Amino acid sequence: MTLVIDEEEYDFHIIAGPDHRSTELRRVLDEAAKFGLELLDDDECEPEIMEDDSIKIYLCPTAAPTTLRLVAA
Repeated sequence: MTLVIDEEEYDFHIIAGPDHRSTELRRVLDEAAKFGLELLDDDECEPEIMEDDSIKIYLCPTAAPTTLRLVAA
């Protein structure tokens, strides 16, 4: 399993082999989260099945938390 982080090309994804284990995928997703990445929703971009039957799973930067501040009441 490979985690790809290419900030210059804005390309973030995981390549998972056809025989990957869910525990391994969870570990890679946890590692991606340390870099501020999360899975894209399936409706945004579905995983891609590659010619060698591996799966390309797309990631995106995690949205920065917003803080609302009351300015006037």
